[in-house]
Amino acid sequence: EEIARLDAEIAAITAESSRIGLRGKRHRRRRLPRAWSRSNAAATRATNEMTLTEALTRVLSGKTMRISEVVRAVQAAGYQSRAGDFRTVVNLTLLRRKDLFKRQGRGKYTSRLAPDRSK
Repeated sequence: EEIARLDAEIAAITAESSRIGLRGKRHRRRRLPRAWSRSNAAATRATNEMTLTEALTRVLSGKTMRISEVVRAVQAAGYQSRAGDFRTVVNLTLLRRKDLFKRQGRGKYTSRLAPDRSK
């Protein structure tokens, strides 16, 4: 009798949970599709005449600089960024673009391209 009563309780609980939709698992709530509008990031993104890579190439052309010097020089050249930590963005760009930038020592970089003498 005890086993039959417990089986009935288990069946009732199982039926209730399947009716709710749990079925022994936690289900994530489905996200609604994004609206077809510009995201906040795109709306607040700074617009520049040149890419960060181009700005870095111009600044480092013929010079060896530390990261903090590069950041100041790029911003002085007119490059705008709303990044929370622009220094990290510059550092990652220098590390990723080994075809354009060469590491001269700890924290020092230079451009691999020949210096632009026309300016």
